[in-house]
Amino acid sequence: MFACLHASGAPEGIEEALYEVADHFSPSIEATGPSTIVFSVDGLEKLFGTPRELASEIARQGAERGIDANVAIASNPDAALHAARHFPGVTLIPAGQETQALGEIPLSELSMPAQMHDTLLRWGIRTFSEFAALPPLGILERFGMEGLQLQDTARGMMQRPLMLSRGNIHFQRGTELEHALDNLQSLLFLVNGLLVDLCREMHRHGVATHELRLVLQLEHHPAQERVLSFPVPAREAASMLKLLQLHLESNPPPAAITAFTLHLAPVEPRMAQSGLFCPAAPEPARLQITLARIGGIVGHENVGSAELLDTHRPDGFLLRPFSMDRVRDEPRQRKVSGTRLIPRLYRPPLVAKVMLEKGHPCRVAALGISGNVMSWSGPWRGSGDWWNHQAWGRDEWDVALSDGGLYRIYRELSEQGKWFVAGVYD
Repeated sequence: MFACLHASGAPEGIEEALYEVADHFSPSIEATGPSTIVFSVDGLEKLFGTPRELASEIARQGAERGIDANVAIASNPDAALHAARHFPGVTLIPAGQETQALGEIPLSELSMPAQMHDTLLRWGIRTFSEFAALPPLGILERFGMEGLQLQDTARGMMQRPLMLSRGNIHFQRGTELEHALDNLQSLLFLVNGLLVDLCREMHRHGVATHELRLVLQLEHHPAQERVLSFPVPAREAASMLKLLQLHLESNPPPAAITAFTLHLAPVEPRMAQSGLFCPAAPEPARLQITLARIGGIVGHENVGSAELLDTHRPDGFLLRPFSMDRVRDEPRQRKVSGTRLIPRLYRPPLVAKVMLEKGHPCRVAALGISGNVMSWSGPWRGSGDWWNHQAWGRDEWDVALSDGGLYRIYRELSEQGKWFVAGVYD
């Protein structure tokens, strides 16, 4: 069974109140219009009794919220919808009597193409019952499947699932403290209770969150807002509390806390299925906690995902906050026959002193590196970004030294012409 609430001539903002009434009875809710809402009431007989008693309870819940609405209960959503929009008060349509109950509703209540509506009017069809009496085969030949579905709607026999909506739900909790708190553990204890309640409510509504906002009211200081963004939607209180703890430990409030408010932004939960033969990946929540701990040691600006820049500049990349949305399968590289040497780069590169002989290096000295050049290859010149202030240029060489090492060195194309050891071939 389905119930419909329709508030004709309702004031602006009535949608949220209607949603609250429907949410009291069912999680399956369809917001059909600005003043109409349809929801499933299957299985509520044991709680509220007969359909009439259930309709009375729905009307009572609406009256408590100041809603003067029509209530209809029927075996399918569209029958309940049209009954609530057309008949005042409470309407109950027993199963099998939909066509008779909806028969007097004007044909204009059906949402149909203008050409179809004009054709039916020329035929003298004015009401649901007259449209329902037409032969289905003729409707199918003239108007196709769309016309046949509209006729089923007029007969009150259209069976369809609800187009579920969640309404304007706010996941927010807050509290004012009797005494100002300057202890982080006490604050986290209070936050945990609110966070568990919010996560339980998100589970009930089938949503997750990608952002947590904590607004702190401070003693003798302006309010502060702390924002945590998650790489994937989350709704586990323990992992979110741990991330918040790591954030507050690295950036403690400057004064005692007198009140706080917790906000969670609702989003669709992440649906993912691992491949049978794919290696196991770490759980996103644990990975985020690990990244937060690393950031507390090396600095949050030094933790993230490397993103290559569209440039030939060596080490041309940016470090962006880690996000699972940017993780994707990279295109397979074409296999190269033979053995290739890959340099292990020094970061930062080592400042070097290089002696030249006939234009090529003959001796290299740097921190932990010293030797004569036994063989060399190069130079290879690279340059770019000459059109802005980040212009660069350098000549690169590969050199084998007498100490047994093979190195990549380069000289900057500038007035100073400094030399550096970029890396070593293992």
